[in-house]
Amino acid sequence: MEFKGISDLFSNYYYAIPDYQRDYAWRNQENGVLLDDVFNLMEGHSKEHFIGAIVTTTYEEDNGTGKVIDFDDYQINTAKVKHVVDGQQRLTSLSILFCALDDLVKEETYSSTKDINMQKNLSGRLNAVLRSYSEIHLKTGAAAPRLILNENTGEYYTNSILEIDPEGETGDERYVGAKRIKAAYQFFESQIAKRKDDFCEDNPSLNELDFYNRLVSTLTDKVRLVEIQCTSSMDAFQVFDSLNGKGIDLTAADRIKNIFMHWSERGKGKQQWDSFISGVGDKHLTNFFVSLFFYDGGEGRISKAEIPNKFREYYYDGAHDDFSSFYKSLKADGETYGLLRKNVEQSKHPIQKRLEDLRRLSLDQVFVLIFAVCKRYPNDTVRILNKKNPNQNERKDFEEFLDTLTSLVIRMQVCDKSFNRLDTIFEKCIEKMKTGKAPLKTITRMIADEKKRLVSNNEFESAFIEFAPSNNTVSEYYLRKLETYMRKTNSGDNNPVPVGLSVEHIIPQDLPDLQSWYGKVSVPDEIKTDFKEIVVERIGNKALLFTPENSSASNNNYKEKLKVYKKGTQSGDKSIPESTFELIKDLTSNHPKKFNHTEVEKRAERLAKIAVKIWK
Repeated sequence: MEFKGISDLFSNYYYAIPDYQRDYAWRNQENGVLLDDVFNLMEGHSKEHFIGAIVTTTYEEDNGTGKVIDFDDYQINTAKVKHVVDGQQRLTSLSILFCALDDLVKEETYSSTKDINMQKNLSGRLNAVLRSYSEIHLKTGAAAPRLILNENTGEYYTNSILEIDPEGETGDERYVGAKRIKAAYQFFESQIAKRKDDFCEDNPSLNELDFYNRLVSTLTDKVRLVEIQCTSSMDAFQVFDSLNGKGIDLTAADRIKNIFMHWSERGKGKQQWDSFISGVGDKHLTNFFVSLFFYDGGEGRISKAEIPNKFREYYYDGAHDDFSSFYKSLKADGETYGLLRKNVEQSKHPIQKRLEDLRRLSLDQVFVLIFAVCKRYPNDTVRILNKKNPNQNERKDFEEFLDTLTSLVIRMQVCDKSFNRLDTIFEKCIEKMKTGKAPLKTITRMIADEKKRLVSNNEFESAFIEFAPSNNTVSEYYLRKLETYMRKTNSGDNNPVPVGLSVEHIIPQDLPDLQSWYGKVSVPDEIKTDFKEIVVERIGNKALLFTPENSSASNNNYKEKLKVYKKGTQSGDKSIPESTFELIKDLTSNHPKKFNHTEVEKRAERLAKIAVKIWK
């Protein structure tokens, strides 16, 4: 097993994506994490950065039918080709990052000989990297990509991004894989340009080329990965499962436990550890320590792998000077975090209902700031969480804080903003908490200001129209909030919609025959391939139903579904959907005869206007 630089990986082999792998799927959030890691490395926070393992196996012809090039045309021996079982997203994103960086360097214009020569040198270094991805001249005189993606995505990546063959097929950018590759290029280009401007502003004696030079050196000299070569697909899948399992959490927990037991009072270690764990909860242990160190350490977010060492570093002196006080504080913090994270299904407590929504959305990162608020304002917040008759103004302030924070992360989620930005926002808020006597209202205003800066109403509304959460729990949350707002607005019903209703896909998820749904109207080519993702999973294609009606509607055509929506089902004991759910009433009123991708768009536009009012 050998650690390699980015361009070293492609020195001897071609890397193809097998047919069974998903398409390129990274969005701004994942690419934002990658870019943040690179810039942290560039700023000198560590000497090298390991971006993970690439798991490969020998090339299998049966799993290579979708490849973008024909190996015979390029006289490529398949013994020189490997299939990538894990690592496609990282490899693709890195190559797109280099392409964006290369174009940015070329766009700069200079007059001095020194700068012109430096620009040429940079372009040469970037071209060398890009040649490792693409410009491999073979016996035929042609060039083939070293990273071989599939079908339309492969065409777009190979000829629109790498620009290997200007006269070749450039791929249709309307399809999802190509869309995401294009979005990744635009994201990298804009983010690098912004970082460049910030760099030049902070370092007036340096220019753009100095920034690019540091960035290129960081990428080529400091970013490392490792290839794990397997002899069969089965071995590769076992390695993949092992790398992506949850073993790291258990290892970190065990290491912390060992340190704790070593520090603890003689004969009481296990009992004290068990008592601590019962408060925070086993499955929340690592996230608790990430949140605790974020507040206590003042260093921002740390990786889970660093937790044991940070635990020893932060608490060694306190634990040895007075273990009893150290343990009492740690246990109290664990219990507070446990109150935030432990599920309280169908709670009527207004704070727990808000926390339950955040838990259902799996937005672990927000609990860093919520926990910090509980640390900074313990008398107020912990009393509220324990339902010990808090002052109404205190409860109102905490509710407003949670609502504003939720609105921020909802807007970021819908607009596909990188959640890494939250760390910077949270650092500012925590610094304000710890250095001044700022009331909670001040922190709430800071979050509200960041929300306005990050996502405008127009951007949020536009993104909500195309919002397509594939997770039913996430979909149910958004639909429940829409339904609650519509009930209150249309009929004055202030009762919140209960959790746990079924998500109804109006155009079914498992549609046996797409054309039968459209009838005599032809299905546009641009939506056929990715119909489920770009139409079926859109928020405009979803509603809420009780389970019997959802089962009855099932995969029926729209005419039959309308009967269920308007009359219910005899097997159910619930109310008629049209008179129960505002989302269904809106559907049957505005789409009485047909419902296809155009109708999904129109309905999504109406829901988006409501969403802006809910998460204002």
